[in-house]
Amino acid sequence: MKRIGLILMTFLLLFPVAASFQIPVALAQTSIVEFDSVDITAILSESGTTTMEITAAIHNLGPDAITNVMLRVDSLTTQILASQIEGQDADATASIEDRYTLIQLPILGGLASNSSAEMKLELEMTDLQTDAATSFDGVYLLGDFIFYVRPLATFRNFIFRVILPEGATLSQETAGPLFPRASENYTDGASLIFLWNLGSLQAGQEQAFIIRYQLPGAATLTQAFLPCSSLFLLLGGFLGAVIVLVTPRVIRRVRQIGSVRFVGVTNEEKEILETIKSKGGSCSQKELYTDLDTSQSKISIVLAGLEERGLVRRFREGRENIIHIVEDTNS
Repeated sequence: MKRIGLILMTFLLLFPVAASFQIPVALAQTSIVEFDSVDITAILSESGTTTMEITAAIHNLGPDAITNVMLRVDSLTTQILASQIEGQDADATASIEDRYTLIQLPILGGLASNSSAEMKLELEMTDLQTDAATSFDGVYLLGDFIFYVRPLATFRNFIFRVILPEGATLSQETAGPLFPRASENYTDGASLIFLWNLGSLQAGQEQAFIIRYQLPGAATLTQAFLPCSSLFLLLGGFLGAVIVLVTPRVIRRVRQIGSVRFVGVTNEEKEILETIKSKGGSCSQKELYTDLDTSQSKISIVLAGLEERGLVRRFREGRENIIHIVEDTNS
């Protein structure tokens, strides 16, 4: 009897500890849920807002019914515009986690074992595109889009497509404006559309998509000032000449990282350069998005632009990227 009592007492003492080691719902779902025929479409706008449409079939592979599914979206500004399960509105919720948003989609009535349901989400983000910048020749407005896909559960028959803003083309100032290489591209008559047919993406795997594009800024200006076209054409020619003459000097000044002010850069670029400078001229990429409290994708886009212009260099050390400010030793 003493032995039985001792066993019962040990069980009662250990039970609260064992109960605390529960598997998080988001992680548990990686083995019991699978998404099939996943179709994600990102629609870019000139304003920098990205509308994302996600459709998929949810498969419950577990032995028990499930009442919700979770998706990870690598954005810190995700807003849910609409959510549906089997064509019926669902009250999806979004919570910001560590540099990403977790979306929970409830399934009314539950989804039985070995059953499927169609889901649809419409989201809106403002941190997947950089602020438009003018090209060196003053003719184009340049934009960048970058998005990471890191599924919590397996994606099968996965298609990702991006619709550029109307009139946009791939950047001519970038050696590789598209990553990875698209499976196909086409147009709807107004916009260029790029499509990737990725097959399967396992839970925890990562896939990045990067597009650098340009918009005809000069054409927009000409249309806006049409009543004074002759005057503004002359002014535009003068300003173009000034840009050609001044730009190399501006870049040289930006590279002087002593006490000189950062000029010719956007506010986002200036903030990153000043942060690196405050750390002695170099730091890890992880430090940047941690210190600046912004998404990894946003930091990657801005660093890519700075690196193209020779203002910073990125080096791989172990598992991290180390960012160095490039000083102009000839100045």
